[in-house]
Amino acid sequence: MTTGSPAAADAAELVERLRPFVAEALPELSSLSSARRLTGGLSCLTYLVGGDGWEAILRRPPRGAPPQHDFAREFRVLERMSSATSIPVPRPLLLWEDPSVIGAPFFLMDRVEGVVLGRDTAPALRAQLDGAQVGTLLVEVLADLARVPPEVLPSRKAESGYLERQLGLFRRLWDANKTREVPEVEELAAWLESHRPTTQRLSAVHGDFKIDNVMFVPGGEPGIAAILDWELAAAGDPLVDLGWLLFFLTLDAQDELELGDHAIRAGTAFPARGELADRYASRTGLDLAELPWYVALSGFKLAAIMEGSYRRYLEGDRDYPQFAALEHAVVRWARRGLRAARSELAL
Repeated sequence: MTTGSPAAADAAELVERLRPFVAEALPELSSLSSARRLTGGLSCLTYLVGGDGWEAILRRPPRGAPPQHDFAREFRVLERMSSATSIPVPRPLLLWEDPSVIGAPFFLMDRVEGVVLGRDTAPALRAQLDGAQVGTLLVEVLADLARVPPEVLPSRKAESGYLERQLGLFRRLWDANKTREVPEVEELAAWLESHRPTTQRLSAVHGDFKIDNVMFVPGGEPGIAAILDWELAAAGDPLVDLGWLLFFLTLDAQDELELGDHAIRAGTAFPARGELADRYASRTGLDLAELPWYVALSGFKLAAIMEGSYRRYLEGDRDYPQFAALEHAVVRWARRGLRAARSELAL
């Protein structure tokens, strides 16, 4: 009988079910002996698994994921990015789509050594990362991604009308998720629709490019060890990624207040958003006159996504009690999007 916390029991069961599979599928690795659930996003379950002298990351879809959840696509994106580009990603090891092994499809990828900056990153690790260097690295690798042609990614949808489809998707998501009337969200959605820009370039788009989805090389020569969480990658408008990054950039007390748990700092201050945008523009040749629209879009998307988490909390899902705070956080994020729309968020 397995004792201890539910997380420990879950990990122990994973080891027992996965051990014989790894021994046959990856015989170059010693017997699997450990598994530990990692914290992070809610869209996939992520574990650190390993044996004598090796460790890997296992990702599987969340429990109760809908049948149309295209879990395997992230693995295929990693394959394409690692073989066809210089963008740093974890090396994909194995994809297994038959749920009989662990109760769900899963894939394994290399564990990458580095530091992920988050709200709870230990001060000693945070101090190793200079904000000016981190900001520069982020926009430079994002500019490199903006030059990756869309055909590198496994196809998903037609490339034309990307921004129109984004607005439609998150409009529907908000309508499906909303638990109350939030005038700020409605105002932001209307502004985005009436000011939608024209896409200048189609490229590979990460879809969730923010500081805590990037792993940095700690100490010594600064660098990016890997970009993580590619499940939303698509062919689209690269400025969507830049807008998302700048929406989450934490520079002052106002940012801390508006971003809440999403507020992240390095050991020293990040460069100003405008400075980073200028560096991105010079590296990509893209016109950033409409950049406030892309930052504002980020506020709308975040509000629509997290209102769904708040709805689940109200409906009785108590696995994440911190979701109670989303009642007010969703409003703050919509207001932050409106600030970007009104050019009140310095860009």
